[in-house]
Amino acid sequence: MRCRTPRKGPRRPAAKPPAIDQDLADLASVIAEYSLDNNAYGWFRTPWRDGWNAVGLALDVCEARQLSAFPWLRNVYEKRSMEPELYWMVAERMEEIINLTPYARAALRCLQVLIANSSGGGHAYNAILIPAFMDADPETVSDDIMEHRCRDSIGTTAVFQGDSNDRQRGAFRTAWLRGLYIAAYSLPPATVKGQIKVVK
Repeated sequence: MRCRTPRKGPRRPAAKPPAIDQDLADLASVIAEYSLDNNAYGWFRTPWRDGWNAVGLALDVCEARQLSAFPWLRNVYEKRSMEPELYWMVAERMEEIINLTPYARAALRCLQVLIANSSGGGHAYNAILIPAFMDADPETVSDDIMEHRCRDSIGTTAVFQGDSNDRQRGAFRTAWLRGLYIAAYSLPPATVKGQIKVVK
């Protein structure tokens, strides 16, 4: 007796691509016209929400170039130290160190602004970072900038984690990489079990 294979059901029709809403297409086109330049003026136009992210950016870029002789600053950043006397300690270090690099100086100044709570709604950090990054090669700093801006914008890393926040990470990356920095900051914060996920 010959074995009969079970009959397969009818073939499913191929999935149709979703219809493109013309209004959304027009909106995307208009937004794209307002993309900002891939330079310090574009990267640092939107104010920072958390000054620690500005400090971390300057510190990471400085350390990536092996220009930092401040392990204590990394320690302050990791612990999120905010003691008032730290402001004057930073000022002394800035005077003592002769060959302070632009990135190291920016990290220290951003820390002072953070401690003094005088960020002007997050704009003061940009005033410090623009001169430091003015001559930076976008190829060498873009990943660090996107990472810290993503943390500042949606509260989590820009690196895909295979979790429920990857959709927002993808949206942020798409906007940021296309120069739509303001749009990237309009995204809602990433969440984990109803809590905002903050990456230190």
